[in-house]
Amino acid sequence: GYGAAALNMKRDPLHIRTRGEEFPLTLGRDVSGVVMECGLDVKYFKPGDEVWAAVPPWKQGTLSEFVVVSGNEVSHKPKSLTHTQAASLPYVALTAWSAINKVGGLNDKNCIGKR
Repeated sequence: GYGAAALNMKRDPLHIRTRGEEFPLTLGRDVSGVVMECGLDVKYFKPGDEVWAAVPPWKQGTLSEFVVVSGNEVSHKPKSLTHTQAASLPYVALTAWSAINKVGGLNDKNCIGKR
């Protein structure tokens, strides 16, 4: 249980639990799969669409059979990738981009015209 309070703060900054069960920790942030159902306000996806996502920390649990995400947390999976390949990329790619952008200072204003 070491660090459980800090992990919960990171996972769910809006609903901090002051008491109750800390575990089990539900694993998984990357997901790739097929849309089963859509909410009434979802316009960009339909059942059968292949999608991928990196869900926020307070929704982690993508190692399960089904995952519930908002329409703005998911995008269409590139057709050139298998689901296995697509499921291994989103969180890792976002972490790498965050390091390059925040630590390395690379952004659209200082890299125009450069490779």
